[in-house]
Amino acid sequence: MPKKEYHMERGKRSMKIIHCADIHLASKLGTNFDKEKAKERNAEIFESFNRMVSYAASNDVSAIIIAGDLFDTKNPASSYKVNVQKIIKANPDIDFYYLKGNHDEAGLYSVNDTPPLNYKTFKDTWTKYVIAEEALAGEIANDEIAKRPKRITISGMELNESNSKKLSLGLELDAQDFNIVTLHGQLSDYKSEGKEEIINLSELKNMNIDYLALGHIHQHKIGTLLPRGLYCYPGCLEGRGFDECEMDEGAAKNVVSIDSSNGFESIAEKRIKRAAGFEQRGHGFVVLNIDEDTLELKEGSPSFVEFAKRRLFEVKTDVSSCEGSMDINNAIEKEIEKIGADSSDILKITLTGDYPLAEDKDEQLILKHFENDYYHVKVKDETRIKVDYNLFENDASLKGELVRLVKADASLDEEKKSLIIKCALDALNGGKN
Repeated sequence: MPKKEYHMERGKRSMKIIHCADIHLASKLGTNFDKEKAKERNAEIFESFNRMVSYAASNDVSAIIIAGDLFDTKNPASSYKVNVQKIIKANPDIDFYYLKGNHDEAGLYSVNDTPPLNYKTFKDTWTKYVIAEEALAGEIANDEIAKRPKRITISGMELNESNSKKLSLGLELDAQDFNIVTLHGQLSDYKSEGKEEIINLSELKNMNIDYLALGHIHQHKIGTLLPRGLYCYPGCLEGRGFDECEMDEGAAKNVVSIDSSNGFESIAEKRIKRAAGFEQRGHGFVVLNIDEDTLELKEGSPSFVEFAKRRLFEVKTDVSSCEGSMDINNAIEKEIEKIGADSSDILKITLTGDYPLAEDKDEQLILKHFENDYYHVKVKDETRIKVDYNLFENDASLKGELVRLVKADASLDEEKKSLIIKCALDALNGGKN
C-alpha cells in the first residue's frame, strides 16, 4: 500500500489533528431509555460522529485519532460499519488513525476488505506513522543532532495483559520530533497486576512524548507528562448514561498540572497553560494545532470542543425542608435553573436529605411534572426517612404496626431503622417510593 506523506512548507500551513475516543456506536442504552428512544439516541450518536468529521473537513483538519471504542460491542450491526466506512472513503484528505479499545476488538474492516489509504490502524506492538515532515533542507546541515527534517509522528499500541506491563518496551521516539502517542486504558500510579487496561504513566515519562492521546475515560481531562508532554482524555462524544453526566461548573479538576519542583517551568507546564476549553462541562473532542515552523502547539491548543447534541445532568435536590410534592417540585426547578438545562437535555433528578415519613413524596408524580419539559427524565429517591414515632403511636394500619415494631428493636440504630422502614414501605407501595 503506497505511503501517504505530508510535507509542511515554512509559513504555509499548520497541522490540525482531532483527538476523539469512546464514541460507542451501536450501544444498547436499555438502562435509561425505552427501545424507541434508545434507537433514536443511537442515531444521534452516529450523526454526531458524522458532524465531527464534517467539522474536520471544514476546518482544515488533516487527521482524526480515534483512541478506542468506536463501537460499543465486538459485533455491531453491519450497517454501522458500512456507514463509518462510507464516511472515511468520502474524506480522502483526512487520515483516520483507529486504535481499537476494549469494546471494539473486531475492528472496522474484515480481513478480506481493502481499506482506503486514509485508514490507519495499530496492533499489539508499537506502530509509528510519520504524518508530516518539516521542509528544512539546507538549514540544518551543520547540526550534528538534527540530520533530517523535524517530523510529526503518531505512535500507538493496542493494550493487552502482557504488553501493558511493559509499555515503554519498543517505543522509540526522536527528541527533535513532535511525538503523539495513543493508548486506550485507565491511568494508574501503580503497575498493572494482570489488568489489561491499566496504563502506568510513570513508564512513559522522559520518552519524548509531546501529546498522549488517551481513550477509555468518558469525561475530558488533561494533565502534564513531564518533562515535555501532555496527556489527555477527550471523553466521549455524546453522553449515553448518567455516569457520564456533565461536570460541575468550573471543572478545574479536569486540568491536572504537576509542578516539576526544580525551580523552573517545564515545557509540559508551559503547554498546559496554553490549553483551552477544558473547563467546559459537556462532551466533545479535542483539537491539536501544531505550528508549521516550530513544531510547537499553538496558543489555545490543545482545545476542547463541546460538540454533543444533548447534555446529561444529575439534578441533586435536598428536600429536607420541603413539605409535600409541590415544595419538592419547586426545589427541583431551582436546581435545574442553576445548572442551565434546556428542553433538549437528559436529566436524572436525585432527591437527597432527610424527609418526614408522614409527608407526601411520590416519584411518579414528580416524573410526570418534568418529563414533558426535557428530552428524557429519570427520578431517583436517595432520601433518608425522618421518622416522628409519635405520629404512629395509635395508627392501626400496617404502616403503623411496621413503624412501631422497628422502633421497639433495640439492636438497631436510627440509621438502620430508617433504612428498614424505607425499604419496607417501598415494598408495600410496589417500589414507587
